[in-house]
Amino acid sequence: MSSTDPIIWNEWIERLRGQLSPEIFNRHFSGMELVGISGDCLKVALPAGADLATLSRAYGGILDLTWSEAVGKDQRVELAVGGAHAAPEPSPAAEAADFIPGVSLNPDFTFETFVEGNNNSYAVAAAHSVAEQPGGPFNPLLIYGGSGLGKTHLLHAIGNAIHARFPEKTIRCITANDFSREYVDNIRRSDNENMRRSDGSRPVRPIDEMDDFYRHKVDVLLMDDIQFLASGEATQIQLFHIFNELYGSRKQIVLTSDKPVSELEGLEERLVTRFQGGLSLDVQPPDVEMREAILRNKLQRMDRDLSDEIIRAIAMRVAPNIRMLEQVLRQLLFAATCNKCDITPELVDKVLGSIGQSARGPVTASQILGAVCAEFHIDESRILEKGRGTQEAAGARMVAMYLMRKLTKMSLKSVGNYFSGRDHSTVVSAVNNVEKSLEADPGLRRSVDNLMARLR
Repeated sequence: MSSTDPIIWNEWIERLRGQLSPEIFNRHFSGMELVGISGDCLKVALPAGADLATLSRAYGGILDLTWSEAVGKDQRVELAVGGAHAAPEPSPAAEAADFIPGVSLNPDFTFETFVEGNNNSYAVAAAHSVAEQPGGPFNPLLIYGGSGLGKTHLLHAIGNAIHARFPEKTIRCITANDFSREYVDNIRRSDNENMRRSDGSRPVRPIDEMDDFYRHKVDVLLMDDIQFLASGEATQIQLFHIFNELYGSRKQIVLTSDKPVSELEGLEERLVTRFQGGLSLDVQPPDVEMREAILRNKLQRMDRDLSDEIIRAIAMRVAPNIRMLEQVLRQLLFAATCNKCDITPELVDKVLGSIGQSARGPVTASQILGAVCAEFHIDESRILEKGRGTQEAAGARMVAMYLMRKLTKMSLKSVGNYFSGRDHSTVVSAVNNVEKSLEADPGLRRSVDNLMARLR
């Protein structure tokens, strides 16, 4: 195969851009050209003069990882020389620059491309408020939640909206890891410089330029994945002083994390206190209906279309994680392009199996019971005990019976016996009641859909 889907290529470029600083990406990889795909290897050409050995050692892992994420399966990237564009020579001024701040906002991450639902509505509302009034009542804003739930998208959406409304404001969007590396690198470079010029004056050190930029020039600080600050005590001290300066000047600060700040280990107490001083909101995993909406949104942006049946199948079987949904969708489109075929249920089964999202063997009654209890926050003993029990217990029991009939080969009698020897007619009644309720109760439908997706 000598070409690849331009949508997947562009997806890879954006992922790579997000992993590298603007200076590194623009200097080494902005002129990449596709050579072709052979087996599990993507071949790309860099401009003449590129140091392939050094770039492969330094960035090969990132190239392989981001390309594998883009296509949805493990592949590698091979670099060659031969791009049509000559590599730009860095100017003496650029080589001599001590600290070059840059803004790295993903233009695709906007409020318009973000899918809002019950799982993230509060965080979205707060993000809009911050974008309309930076430095207002929600400062700092902390958005937390599991991986792949849209936190980074919201962070960049805030930055893009502020940039559109207030183009004069300086926005710094950076990951906690990059901030730490930036700080350590500027400390090292400062230590290596002569501390006095020949006239006896003290030169401006890179770390001083960095400190001045963050404290006095940044209007909006957007920092992603602050859980990774935990390993650097000196970095935390630097950020503490920057935070105080920005907050005291009513400059907006937005942070993301994989969990509440109070649960992050290794953060200084004074930083925790500062981070908790504003508004903290979580984003939850999307339910099945929300996953369908996300898939339709992605397809619309790609100018692609899939049947409701295929969209439903993906949403039901893929883990409640936006990043995983995107991976499956890209892999399906990639497979269909390579094989020049339509996306069918059979192709969905094949792709899901290739990336570990296939059915995980026969579902057991105990797995169903455990999942139902977790979904409805109820003890197993209350569902299994004789007698009807409370309304909550009876409702959860009927859902468990329904799922056992749908997801296992258990007979009516076997299901009844599992629940303390109940009669098979009780199981029939439970299944019928659940099926009727699913049509009239959206909340129950979401719960059952989530359980089906979790168990299948």
